Amino acid sequence: MQRTFINWIKLILIGILMYGFTPQIHVQNQPELVVRGGLPFFINKALKGDTLKVAYLGGSITEQPGWRVYSLDWLRKQFPQSTFIEINAAIGGTGSDFGVFRLEKHVLKFKPDLIFIEFAVNDDGKNQDIIERSVEGIIRHCKSFNPEMDICLIYTIKNDFLNFMMNGKMPQSILSMEKIASHYKIPSINFGIEVTRLLKQDKLIMMAGETEKDGKMVFSPDGVHPFPDTGHRIYQQVFARCFMQIMGKNQSKTTKYLLPSSVRNDFFDNALSLDFDELPIQNEWQKIITAEHPDFKQVNRLIKSTMLSTIPDASVNFSFKGTAVGVCDLMGPGAGRVIVKIDGISMDTVFRFDKYSTYWRANYFLIHNLKDTVHFVSFVQYEEPFDKTAILGPNQKIIIDETRYSYYKWYPCEILINGKICNK
Repeated sequence: MQRTFINWIKLILIGILMYGFTPQIHVQNQPELVVRGGLPFFINKALKGDTLKVAYLGGSITEQPGWRVYSLDWLRKQFPQSTFIEINAAIGGTGSDFGVFRLEKHVLKFKPDLIFIEFAVNDDGKNQDIIERSVEGIIRHCKSFNPEMDICLIYTIKNDFLNFMMNGKMPQSILSMEKIASHYKIPSINFGIEVTRLLKQDKLIMMAGETEKDGKMVFSPDGVHPFPDTGHRIYQQVFARCFMQIMGKNQSKTTKYLLPSSVRNDFFDNALSLDFDELPIQNEWQKIITAEHPDFKQVNRLIKSTMLSTIPDASVNFSFKGTAVGVCDLMGPGAGRVIVKIDGISMDTVFRFDKYSTYWRANYFLIHNLKDTVHFVSFVQYEEPFDKTAILGPNQKIIIDETRYSYYKWYPCEILINGKICNK
């Protein structure tokens, strides 16, 4: 009994030395930080004073001037001997199933040393299989590209997660990502644990129109996107203490990272995006540079061009061998629908207009679970009018500038495939 007690004391002391004195916050044994393999390559480079590139791959919460900006500022202060370069690869309203296809263009070509991945909120409600395939594809692509590229998963929170997290459970999107992260020894930080703790203690309001109400701090205006001065500051505090704990476990000598076998045989192993210039498209399309178009300038940071049809019912046709195909395109006031045909069969008619389409934004759609064989794909612009006012909903019933909404065009930007184009 005495020896057992001494062993427990030793384990506690080792834990303190390894992780520091800042305790991890838990919600019924759910940690806000799982260190796993840590970030050894990045930290050692930072301590040596190297120039480091930090990539942020995520959705609108990362795209906001919030935790992304704060975390990079914190790293600069923590490692003043190093120079940090940001790679902002966040696109609002997109999930990991788009992230894996745009990884090469938006992240890997810049050769980052560290990549933060934030998709838990936008992946909510998606099938577990597609999340696992996508996240595993991202991690394997990164580690195959550069075994010394460190990766960290970031989990943010939204109002819909509270039913789980208030009861010590995690939403399915996080559970799916944790399964993959555990296999590859990738660290993960859950910002939502601290938010949940503050809500339980009645020190925080999840959603209101201002940053303070009834003497309490308000997390966000909509239950999803934190206020920069409140919710994102909570995220930053969690980031800082978790990073310090990761540093506490960092090994002075790094060992070679060996990529393990895959969790899934059907992960997105050859996901990529192709410009329309790389496809045998017809003369029924003309190219628009987003930076030169007044409506599309706001998407120009990552989406450099889009296509506009010159005839009604214009189509894009090509063959590829693989298991998934889709399109990155623009959704907005003048967008309509597109018919998806694969191997001569109409698979779907996809709306490119929704309740958020009062402005232009980049988005995507994806057809997956295809057999790994050659497929003939046809995307056909469908310009039949529909009631946009009804889709916008009660808050946007009156369309002030009707001419902006009077078109039903399709604005494709890039083709997404998991496989290989056959007839380039």
